[in-house]
Amino acid sequence: MNEVENLYTATLESGNRTKAMQRLRVPPLEERQSPLVTFRVGMFVDFAGFWLGDQLISLDLIFFDLQYFICFYAYDIQWIQPTTKHGVFCTGWSQFFLQTVFILLPSWFRFAQCIRRYRDTKAKFPHLANAGKYASGFLVAITNTIRRATIPAYQHQPALNPFLYLWFLSSLIGSIYKLVWDLKMDYGFFHKNAGENKYLREQIIYSSKIYYYAAIIENILFRFIWIINIFIYFDTPAAEYADIIGFAFGIIEVIRRFIWNYFRLENEHLNNCGEFRAVRDIPIQKTVTVASGYSALLESIGSLSNLGDEHNTRRRQSMIRRQTITAMERARELTVLNKVFDDDTIVSVSSPTATNSNQAKNMSNNRESSSSTTSSSNSLVVVNPFNTRTLPT
Repeated sequence: MNEVENLYTATLESGNRTKAMQRLRVPPLEERQSPLVTFRVGMFVDFAGFWLGDQLISLDLIFFDLQYFICFYAYDIQWIQPTTKHGVFCTGWSQFFLQTVFILLPSWFRFAQCIRRYRDTKAKFPHLANAGKYASGFLVAITNTIRRATIPAYQHQPALNPFLYLWFLSSLIGSIYKLVWDLKMDYGFFHKNAGENKYLREQIIYSSKIYYYAAIIENILFRFIWIINIFIYFDTPAAEYADIIGFAFGIIEVIRRFIWNYFRLENEHLNNCGEFRAVRDIPIQKTVTVASGYSALLESIGSLSNLGDEHNTRRRQSMIRRQTITAMERARELTVLNKVFDDDTIVSVSSPTATNSNQAKNMSNNRESSSSTTSSSNSLVVVNPFNTRTLPT
C-alpha cells in the first residue's frame, strides 16, 4: 500500500503527498474510527457479503429455533438443582417476541446491506427496491407471529381471526415480490434481447435450456409452498404434524437456495449485475497526445458517449482504441524493417492528407538527387501518419 501511495504521489501529484492522500481518500495514520461509527454507517458490502446474507435468509428456521435452544438449555435442563422457574422470554407473548426478533435477523442484515449499497452508489434502483423486498419479510414475520399467538383466542372460529388474512396478504405480496426479483434481477431471465433463448437471457452457460426452464418452475412452486399452512390452520388433525411439515419446508427452502446459487452466480459472472468492483476508481486527469492522422478516431470516440447503450459504447470505444494502437505498432514495425533495405531505398507510406503528399514529392526529389551524386552518405526517409523521420543508413 505504501508503494502505491508513493507512486501516486510522485507521478500524479508532483510530490504533493497531502493532495495525493486527499484524492485517494486515505485517512491520517493517527486517526482511529470509533466502533459506533462503523455500527451506524456499516461496512462496505462486497459480493461475498451479500451472498452470505442470502444464505442466512434461507436458514430462518434455525434462527426461529434459537429461542427454544436458549430456553431449553438455560431452564429446562436442571444443571445444578431442580427448579420450576422459566425465563422471561420462554412463555407467553415474550416467547413470541423473542422468536420474531431472531427470525428477523437475516432479513435485517440484507436490508441494512441494501441501504449501505444505496449510500455508496446513490442508485435508488436496484438497491432501494431490493431493500423493499426484505422489508416485506418484516411484515410477514410480524403478522405470522401475531397469528400464531392469537390461535387460542379463535380456537373455535379460526376463520374470524383477522390476523390470518393479514398474514396471508403480506405473504402473498412478499412471495410475488421475491419471485419476480429472483427471475428477473437475480437470474436475469425474461430479457428483451434473449434471442433464441426464449424467456431467458442473451447469454447462457449451461449446455441445455431445460435446466433454466426447470429452475423457473421450481422457484415458482417452492416460493408458494407456504400456502399449505392455511390448510393446516383449518385442519385440526393436521396441526399435530405442524412441526414435521415446518421442518420439510425448511429443507425445501435450502434446496431452492442451492439451485438459486448456480444461476445467480452465472448471471453475476456474465453481466456483473451487482456492479461490484475489485478496485476503487481513482480520478486521474488524462493527457493524451496522438498524431494528427488519428484525430478523427478520437472525435468518433467522444461522439459515442451520446449513445444510449452504455455497454455497446464501451465495446466500440475499445475497438477504436485497439485499431489506433495497432496502426501505431505497424508504423513502428515499418520503421524498423526499413533499416535493412539497401542504401538507396526510400520507402513511402501514403497518407490522405495534403501534407503527406508534399512529403512524398520531397522524397522523390531526394531520391533523384541521391542517385546523381557520388556521395556515399545516403539517408532513409519514412513517412507515416504520425511524423516524418530521416534515419541514417
